[in-house]
Amino acid sequence: MRSFIKLTSGLFIASLLITGCGLLGGNNANNQSDEQTVVADTVVALQTALSANNNAMTLAAPTAPAATQAVLPTFTAASLPQPTTPVYTAPTATSQPAYLITDVEDVTVPDNTDFKPGETFTKTWRLTNGGEATWGADFKLVYISGDQMGASSVTLGRSVAPNNSIDVSVNLTAPGKEGTYQGNFMIQTNSGLNFGIGAGSTSTFWVKIIVKNVFQVTSATVNASPTTFTGTCPGTISLTASITSAAAGTVTYYFVTSTGNSSTYSITFTSAGTSTTDAISWPVNDKTGSLIVHVYVDTPNHQDFPNITIPVQCK
Repeated sequence: MRSFIKLTSGLFIASLLITGCGLLGGNNANNQSDEQTVVADTVVALQTALSANNNAMTLAAPTAPAATQAVLPTFTAASLPQPTTPVYTAPTATSQPAYLITDVEDVTVPDNTDFKPGETFTKTWRLTNGGEATWGADFKLVYISGDQMGASSVTLGRSVAPNNSIDVSVNLTAPGKEGTYQGNFMIQTNSGLNFGIGAGSTSTFWVKIIVKNVFQVTSATVNASPTTFTGTCPGTISLTASITSAAAGTVTYYFVTSTGNSSTYSITFTSAGTSTTDAISWPVNDKTGSLIVHVYVDTPNHQDFPNITIPVQCK
C-alpha cells in the first residue's frame, strides 16, 4: 500500500514539473523540447515502476488456504476362515462271511418264559442263512456256553441256501433250583467250524428261561389198603393220596372211582414237597368186581392223575 502511495506522489510531482517547465520556458522552443523529453522519460520510468509494483502486489496477494481433505479411518476386514473341501474316502470293500446267521426268531419259548424245576420243554429257533455259502444237511446245532440244561447237538437234516430259513429244535430240561438260566448255541459245519450271528458271525444265539416254584400239583398217587380185597362183603377199602406240590398253597381234590366220586377234601402245603392225605373208607360189595380209583386235583391244576385198580373178591 505504501509503495502505491509513493508512486502516486511521484506522478503528481512529475505533473507539476511538466507544468512548471511550460510556464518557465517561455518561447524557447528547444528548451521546451528538452524538458518535455525529460518529463516523458520520467513518466515512463514512473509507469514502469508502478507496473512492477502492481505485479509484485499481484504476486504477493494472499492465497486462500487449500482445502484439507478429511482422512477417513482405514477399515480392515476380519480374516474369515476359508471353507475346506471335504475329503471323500471311498468305502472299503468288505467280504460277506461265507457262513452267517442274520435273523433269529423264537418260534417257541421266548426269553424269560417261566418253568417249574425239572420241567422238560422244547426250544425252537427259526434261523436265516445270511452268508454266501449253503448250509449242509449235516451241519449241527451245538451248545457253546452258559447253562446246558441237558442239550445235545442236533443235525439240521436238510441244506439251507443263502437267504433261506430253517427251524431248529432242541429238547431241554429246566434246572432244579429257582433262578434265571441261559444256554448259548451256534451252528457247526461238517468241518467243525462254529458260526453264529453278528459281525464276523462270531456271536451266539440263546435260550433264556426263569425257573420258579409255581404253585402246582406235579403228581397225585392213590394208596389203597388192602391193595386186593378178599373178605366178607360188604366191606371197605382205605384210600389215601400222596400229593406233590411245587410250592406252598392249599390243594383241593377228590377221589374218582368206578363206583362213584368222593366228597371234596383239601390239604395245605407250607412249602414245596409231598404229603399224604387223610384216609377215607370206600365201600365195596360183591358187585364191585375190581375197584378203579384215581385222584382229581381241582385246585390248582384241574387235572386227573393216573388210575390204580384194586381187585375185590367177596366171600
